[in-house]
Amino acid sequence: MRARAPLHHQVLPDGREFWSVTRYDDVCRVLGEHQRFTSERGTVVTHLGVDDVAAGTLLTSTDPPRHTLVRRAIGARLTARAVAPWRERIPERDWDELVQLTAMVTAPSDPHFRHGSEAATLAIAHHELVTYVKEWAARRRSAGGDDGSLLDHLMTVRVAGAPLTDEEIALDGYSILLGANVTTPHTVSGTVLALIERPEQFGKVQADPSLVPNLVEEGLRWTSAACNFMRYAVDDVRIAGGTIPARGAVVAWIGSANRDESQFADPHTFDVTRNASRQVAFGYGPHYCVGAPLARLTLRVFFKELLRRFGSLSSGGS
Repeated sequence: MRARAPLHHQVLPDGREFWSVTRYDDVCRVLGEHQRFTSERGTVVTHLGVDDVAAGTLLTSTDPPRHTLVRRAIGARLTARAVAPWRERIPERDWDELVQLTAMVTAPSDPHFRHGSEAATLAIAHHELVTYVKEWAARRRSAGGDDGSLLDHLMTVRVAGAPLTDEEIALDGYSILLGANVTTPHTVSGTVLALIERPEQFGKVQADPSLVPNLVEEGLRWTSAACNFMRYAVDDVRIAGGTIPARGAVVAWIGSANRDESQFADPHTFDVTRNASRQVAFGYGPHYCVGAPLARLTLRVFFKELLRRFGSLSSGGS
């Protein structure tokens, strides 16, 4: 599609439609030009055609300038400098127990927590989580105190002189938690699988652990855990040789951008020696993932520990 249809118009059986951009430069343009491509009608293609009820409140569904003010306050706690000391907060003596606890989550889903279909279970879980954080914020506001957590930090944020509401704290906290539970775990599993299938690449990192940062960036590029982001055109926009009409939905395909031959030589090869720092797994522009420094730290710690503990990797099943 990058070569033959860099702007592709897709009409679904129910009549809903969207435009896809697949080239690296076009993906960056859609994600970077918030004046032309808004986030405030929704950013998830599965909700295509349904305006986001949290628009202007949820950070991911808010455009600048409000987005900039809230993001700057949150991001101050998540810069590379700010998160670097967090690694030392976990005593090395606790790591074996953490590995065991992590292994437990690979078990099948507990039917006790299922409520009918997966979609119904997910909707209930989302509602319960947001409600929990809203109630926590109300209690904290009433009782006072500060444990140094990110949620406590959100309670100190001021936008145009006004504090965030409990709903805003809940939605932004939920957004951060959701992001942390998508990109990082999927990147870990996808990168480990790539290393299992290519033992010579694992051998290269074993022989030279300084390649771990490269491995992390290549893993992010290779897995592209957040496979796409959606925006809506504010006005008619010319892009990729075509036109997206005003109010048209446009989907920027991250996985395709991360395999664009114009940016990454031999893009369908997993190569731990590649400098893949231009990958856009964390997005691009104003909505570039605010937790990217923490995700990178987590991934680097994980793969360094993986190298320390295992001399080889193999799949445990199909």
